[in-house]
Amino acid sequence: LTSLNSSTTYQYQVQANCGGSDVSDWSAIATFMTACGSITTLPWSDSFDKYRTGSTIFPTCWTKTQSAANTFYISTTNYSTPGSLYSYLTATGSYNIAVTPQFDSSIPVNTLKAEFKYRVSSNDDTLYIGVMSIPTDPTTFELVAKKIPSTTATFETMEVYFNNYTGVGQYIAFKTAYTSSSSTSYLDNVVVSTIPACPTPSMLTSSNVSTYSADLA
Repeated sequence: LTSLNSSTTYQYQVQANCGGSDVSDWSAIATFMTACGSITTLPWSDSFDKYRTGSTIFPTCWTKTQSAANTFYISTTNYSTPGSLYSYLTATGSYNIAVTPQFDSSIPVNTLKAEFKYRVSSNDDTLYIGVMSIPTDPTTFELVAKKIPSTTATFETMEVYFNNYTGVGQYIAFKTAYTSSSSTSYLDNVVVSTIPACPTPSMLTSSNVSTYSADLA
């Protein structure tokens, strides 16, 4: 079979032709998956809804990197049904890193933005977003942004712009790390697209607030 799509699961059946009209019944259905290819088209997205859920399930073509035997799988807690990527850390100094498939060399990472839903259980459960050149080597993780939701137990929309990234990595990575206590978080509905010509304002601040005026930035 040729002209197949990369990173794709296919089903197939086989029938034996023994000559003339002498053919067998069709075999049972079997499956195979083509090798993971690089991302060549934007926007690219993954809502973790096509993989099933459970303690042994991790998104296909993503790379899992861990410092210990932490909990890291697709959970039934979700923003969009049926699942989201769940991370739970209990050991001091431990971390989980989920790394996207590789973005093709024709797509510079510093032209991209990532939008996603993030949920935590504690106010200090931080998500570190970065870029990696080798998805299995945590030392190649280069931090781009840190995100902490303003509330707990609810999914919050977040954006990260990679325009200031100057490295050579072509993998976007989401890292959770143990803080002062256990860390519980959920990542869902990741969308990576080109930075728009007129980006949405973020990091809003207000100052010099008086009875009738305020400075906004």
